[in-house]
Formats: sequence, C-alpha cells, structure tokens
Amino acid sequence: STMESTEGTSDEPDAEVVELPPVDGFSVFESESLGFSMQYPKKWFFSGSASTEAGVVRHYDFGGKAATSDSQEVEVAGVVALDLLSSGMPSGTSVSADGKSFIKVTSGDDVQYFYQGQNGRVYRVAGPSSQDTTLLQMAASIQEE
Repeated sequence: STMESTEGTSDEPDAEVVELPPVDGFSVFESESLGFSMQYPKKWFFSGSASTEAGVVRHYDFGGKAATSDSQEVEVAGVVALDLLSSGMPSGTSVSADGKSFIKVTSGDDVQYFYQGQNGRVYRVAGPSSQDTTLLQMAASIQEE
C-alpha cells in the first residue's frame, strides 16, 4: 500500500480541540441511581424516561419550556437529548475539550457528541447544530460518581 503513515502519528486522526467558554448559569442534574451528573443551562427543564430505542438504557430531554402547566403534563419536545447507551462508541470526528475526548457525529442540522465514561458506559448528547457549543459543554460536564 502506498498509504504509509508518517512517523510519529498514531492510528487516530488529529483530534479537533475545542476551547469551551466557561460554563455560566448552568444547573447540575444528578442521577444517584445511575451514578453520574451533568450540567445544563439553568433556564431549561429536563425530564427523564425509559427508552424504547434499541441500545438506549435511559433517555433524558432538556429543553427551554416548562414541563408542567398547572397539574397537567405538557409534552414539549426537548431541544437537547441525553441518552445512556449500552452500545460502544461510534466512528466520527475526534473532538477534545476540557481534557476529555469525544466523538462528534453530524448529520444535517443534528449534532451528536459521544463520551465514554470510566466504566465503559457511553453517553450521547444530541441536539441542533445551533446548540453545538452548549451540547459540548453539557457533554464535557459529565461526571461519574
């Protein structure tokens, strides 16, 4: 093969390094049962649910509108979704931010960031490309207990 790798490179393509702005005005969401926490914009609501999607252990919606009105639940599509996956990391663009490594997958106006925790669990933060920086801030804020 004429595709010789140049010396000093690894198999990984060069990761895109993103300098994230400091997280300002974020709240902390914590799941004691699943043993992790993540920050998200303070004005947003979140709701968690079981997922019917294959490979998704737990699904959370984060969005800009109140989840309840009076005593009625209002179904509001989340702007951003956080999913805990039982599958492995996909292929995509390597991105590093805040000293962590992520895989970024874009399709059309949708952006997904995948992060693999210490126990092998994969977290996916997905949303519109207009929220790209916020998505990465959320993914970079994931802490495991």
